[in-house]
Amino acid sequence: MAAVKALFSILALTVPMVDPNFDKDILTPLGGHGGAPTRAKRSLLRDIDGAIYGLSILAAILSFGLSAYFFYGFWETDKGVLTLLNSAALCFGVGSMAFGPAIVIAISARRALRGTARAGSYIAVLMMALPWLALSLLLCFGSAMPLLYGVFALFISISWTIWAFFRLRRLRAP
Repeated sequence: MAAVKALFSILALTVPMVDPNFDKDILTPLGGHGGAPTRAKRSLLRDIDGAIYGLSILAAILSFGLSAYFFYGFWETDKGVLTLLNSAALCFGVGSMAFGPAIVIAISARRALRGTARAGSYIAVLMMALPWLALSLLLCFGSAMPLLYGVFALFISISWTIWAFFRLRRLRAP
């Protein structure tokens, strides 16, 4: 019985302390701070950071999925090993220019959520988002790809750029 109780206390992240003078258990948090952990207050800035984090994860998943979709098109027609390796290098190499920055920006947004982001993080986001902005405009107006791809990429790149400028400005403000 004591082993089961200890297992449940570990899973619940609390340590049970039983006083022989009382009939009920007294639970003490493991952190030793004497109370329930406090959550960070919800604010608009944290909500925006969370939205950028989610948008970046979504962009990374979609761009990796599109790379895999285009590679599948080569997979259906090419049956040679070397041509498939070349196709994989082409599809995932070009795709890495999309999902690579999206992953890095997601990491920066996660740091902003935790409150550990520095100015260099937002400058890196700007350096990765601005080429996305130019390429998404090219995708919208100068490509044979469906317009939906360009509009989605344009929305993401504008969101990243505005977020990074705002966070950088807020970070540098006295």
